[in-house]
Amino acid sequence: MSEKKSVEVPEEFRLRAAKIAAGASLRDLRLVQSDFQLVNVVEPSDELSIQMNIELSAGETEEPNVLVVSAKFGVVIFVADESEHTSDKSSDSEQPSNVATINFAYNTAFVVNDDCEWNEESLEAFAKTTGIFAIYPYAREFVTDVTTRAGLPPLILDFLKA
Repeated sequence: MSEKKSVEVPEEFRLRAAKIAAGASLRDLRLVQSDFQLVNVVEPSDELSIQMNIELSAGETEEPNVLVVSAKFGVVIFVADESEHTSDKSSDSEQPSNVATINFAYNTAFVVNDDCEWNEESLEAFAKTTGIFAIYPYAREFVTDVTTRAGLPPLILDFLKA
């Protein structure tokens, strides 16, 4: 029922991100955008799957020593394609039946030490490591909560894999 999501981060990026993370503290995390659309009603016996996209960005704020990591999530929920489980491939042209879409975004503020230095590449690395790992548990909870409130089987996203 859940898509396994992994974040590919080369070792060099991890080292750059670690320099910022060593001097960073989480200051604030907020849901800044959400949209849910139920497209089709499902039967209780339907098996659901998801496709998820995550867009990350990071930047400085006007306030000294404060970095912001933004994560935009796009989730499409659909009825699992039963033709994958059969040997009959005559339905190759059929698209999965979309059930719902969830689009939401979180912003996270981190305070960093005065002696912490960064550039664009290290900020990107920080967003792909520390940033997403700080935000992802809230995203998992949000998807579970929204699908439950919509009357769908609660979707529980798998852990984020590095």
